Amino acid sequence: MDANQNQIHFQVSDKCRPEAKSVTPGTVLVPKSASGSVEIGKYSVTDVVHNMPILVERKVRIVGGGYKVGVQIRSNLSNAADLTDFTLSVALPPSVIDKSVTVLEGGGTWDELKRIIVWTRKELKRGDSFLVSAQVEVHSMASEDLPLLPVLLRFASMKDQISSVSVNVSETSENPATILVTQTRSYSLLHRLA
Repeated sequence: MDANQNQIHFQVSDKCRPEAKSVTPGTVLVPKSASGSVEIGKYSVTDVVHNMPILVERKVRIVGGGYKVGVQIRSNLSNAADLTDFTLSVALPPSVIDKSVTVLEGGGTWDELKRIIVWTRKELKRGDSFLVSAQVEVHSMASEDLPLLPVLLRFASMKDQISSVSVNVSETSENPATILVTQTRSYSLLHRLA
């Protein structure tokens, strides 16, 4: 190793994936001439999440010559932080009369071109819930079957993590260095209910 470099060891582990190696060691050489902070790594995980940080419930019922749809979103009490930047959309079928779309709760907006109702919300506190709803009329009620109204929900958390990846950084005993570790945990999640 060069005397002009600091050697930093790091380990990445994922406790929820038995097929993955439990610990992946690595070493980063940082020039001693580097001033300020030096980023040594980032990680990104794309995965199917089984324990969702939210619960999404959709109810559709027949009202007159159309339907009323309600969607309730609840943040789990077990979340480590509040959830932010919600965008919730409900797609409506071609049988819906455009001019009849009425947003009842949540202050959503009807996009006639995309045929979706979109609601946004800045924040949802841990354990809290919110409800959005709309009512529509249809050209004809072909059957008593309730329509499938797909729901798409996107949100984020800046202080929580849904993966089990952990990163540990330490100096080597041979080459002491001052190390300040800053970890930023965040995720964005897309939830689809068909």
